[in-house]
Amino acid sequence: AAGTALLFLILGCIATYSLAGKARELIGPKAGPSHAAVISYAILIVGAFATLVIALELFGVPIGQLVLGGALTSVFVGIAAQQALGNVFAGLVLQFARPFHVGEEVRLRAGALGGTLDGRVIDIGITYVRFDTGGSVMSVPNSQVLNAVVGPIPPEPEEKPSPAVVTDSRSGGPGGPEQPQPRPPGPT
Repeated sequence: AAGTALLFLILGCIATYSLAGKARELIGPKAGPSHAAVISYAILIVGAFATLVIALELFGVPIGQLVLGGALTSVFVGIAAQQALGNVFAGLVLQFARPFHVGEEVRLRAGALGGTLDGRVIDIGITYVRFDTGGSVMSVPNSQVLNAVVGPIPPEPEEKPSPAVVTDSRSGGPGGPEQPQPRPPGPT
């Protein structure tokens, strides 16, 4: 029985890893590499958890106590890693909502960013979005990007030539004869 459980564990891990790789290959060209990575990670996590639970059941380990201990541990880890998990979930939202694409020029505006950030999106990862700001590459946490106002960079306004002032030599003033000035109010 122990040999069968060990064989199941090994084959389950291989099958999970292979399925995640094939999913990445099939989904990557259609949905993009970032979406394929998210789906691949999800398959790995679910498959590893299912393989582990079944293998432990085959070994005769009581799973009820492990589930309770795992639940308490996950609560403590979740509290300790709140910011990192926030970036991961914000990354998932960015992957599915797609407010911008890799290669697109965008403007982010948020107080947490210190104002406005203009740049070209290089990579949308699971925790950070990388921007080329025209001289440096900045990695901005996904939670900051999700909380920012996102839009395209508006085109630079073209310089309009200032209107030339035409002076008329006969009147001495710009554009024509001199206009009479109003008299100030008061006693005359």
